[in-house]
Amino acid sequence: MASPRISVIVVSDYADERGEWTDERRMLEALRAQDIGEPFEIVLASREDSKPSFPPSLTEIAPRCRAIFLPYTSSSQLKDAALPFTTGSLVAVFEADAPPQPNWLRLLTDALDRDETASAISGRTIYGHDTAIKRVAGLLDRGYLERKGFGPIGFVCNNGALYRREFLAAHPYGDEPNPFISGRMRSLRMAEAGKLLFHPEAIAVHHFGGLPFFREVRRNQGFNEGRWAYLERGGRFPAGRLPLQLYLSIIKLKCDILTSWMAARGFIYPYDWPLLAGMMLVCRIAEWRGMTAGLSGRPNLPATRYR
Repeated sequence: MASPRISVIVVSDYADERGEWTDERRMLEALRAQDIGEPFEIVLASREDSKPSFPPSLTEIAPRCRAIFLPYTSSSQLKDAALPFTTGSLVAVFEADAPPQPNWLRLLTDALDRDETASAISGRTIYGHDTAIKRVAGLLDRGYLERKGFGPIGFVCNNGALYRREFLAAHPYGDEPNPFISGRMRSLRMAEAGKLLFHPEAIAVHHFGGLPFFREVRRNQGFNEGRWAYLERGGRFPAGRLPLQLYLSIIKLKCDILTSWMAARGFIYPYDWPLLAGMMLVCRIAEWRGMTAGLSGRPNLPATRYR
């Protein structure tokens, strides 16, 4: 039997901490519901130390699914290491807590089939529409990928994207331990080397853990900006770190305002704007400490759960 031309990598890097596999179960159910109309294989890549708690029945949820356990801890390491275990010429990569809607794989596969010059394509990631905080947080955290419609974009989504195999293999993540930094570096390399697309109708719904989750994301985004500035300047700040940190915070605020203006229609309702304005200020507070750590030269953000 010929191997499917589509492979799906699902990275599970937190199941060992919870002792449960709820996210993975939801993800596999979402993949089973895909309406693509052709077979595809699924590789569920987990940390080696999570194997004792793995329920064997999990791989029975979706066809052609198998689990592998790798001696790595970070999501980026697991994504890179899982690729040799796949066979498809098109490879989708997901994190386990961002299950796609049923048309996701079909829409993105069709898009790459139509455009042979495209190397990868991202879908839209949201936190959901059922509460105002999810809508607003989704816009602020995920809206930077947005455009008004289908077309080229300068980023690739780390939570859910479809790649041509050769392109994905040629652009592994870097050595930076923080996933925000390593993902940013890889995305820039990909944008320079190939054509990246965005499809707003291919939607994945990322797990949202409330305000603590939102605060942790923004702490890491602040670290991302600080660490990036540190690496670009080699740790040399002629005017001192504080003026640069204030400048970076203003730039982040401007980015959030621009993102909200461009992408609001796909995320929030008109009556969410007051909450959005307040959350923009909360973002700055959460980002500040992360940015301080990044500018100080630390390789990773202290006490973060992201890996």
